[in-house]
Amino acid sequence: GPWMRGLPHSTKVVDLFLPGTHDSVARIGGDYVECQSWTITDQLRSGIRCFDLRFRMVDDAFCGHHGKFYQDITFGGVADQFEEFLNRHPSEAIFVTITGDGCSHASEHDFEELLQSKILGRGRNLRMWEMFSVHLAGATLGELRSRIVAFDGRCCGAHRIDRQDKWTLGDAGEKWDTVLSHATQQRDPCTLYINNMNSVGRDGMTYSTPAAIAYQVNSKALGSVGSLRPGVCLMDYPMAGLPLNRRGLPRVLCL
Repeated sequence: GPWMRGLPHSTKVVDLFLPGTHDSVARIGGDYVECQSWTITDQLRSGIRCFDLRFRMVDDAFCGHHGKFYQDITFGGVADQFEEFLNRHPSEAIFVTITGDGCSHASEHDFEELLQSKILGRGRNLRMWEMFSVHLAGATLGELRSRIVAFDGRCCGAHRIDRQDKWTLGDAGEKWDTVLSHATQQRDPCTLYINNMNSVGRDGMTYSTPAAIAYQVNSKALGSVGSLRPGVCLMDYPMAGLPLNRRGLPRVLCL
């Protein structure tokens, strides 16, 4: 739901705890590729406000990918869901990172130029993208309501970032220790902190999938949410290990 509507306009973005998803459209490809089961709209409805988007350029198209696996969605399909949500809930802001990481592109276009052309083609909803590259260190929620803004990635503002992204730790306990250390370290007011809770890798004789790690790490995060400092928190399967609210949707950490 629209949880940001209860926050003052003066709230600084760097002072918010922002729940998000890692590889937000990765729903196809099998247990070791898939990182989400919800659509973008489902994620927004549950309280997710930050999205890690990976696109492969194919001629003039931006195609959602996780590695070599096409996720049956394009930039336009993602943007449509963002815009519909903000039209319904103008109190909210959406934060994204858009990259071509891990993709073998089939286009002669420059990635940033093609991204900018896709944004400029958003027609009557273009206003939602007009602050896409804003510097977030001093930005307030009041300035960014009904807007889609880059927190990292291509065309991102020049704010300082401190990121934890140790994604090859196959042991959920070790991954959680890494997440907790980053989430509780002292904050600098001019820095945006990004904490990746996702991981895959070997745990002794077995190879842990994104879902297996998510179930354990997400439940530990929920139990420790009162001690987590502000920042972006990117999860696989945000429903994993979390209790349901009265509408049958998982409560995303602090929401």
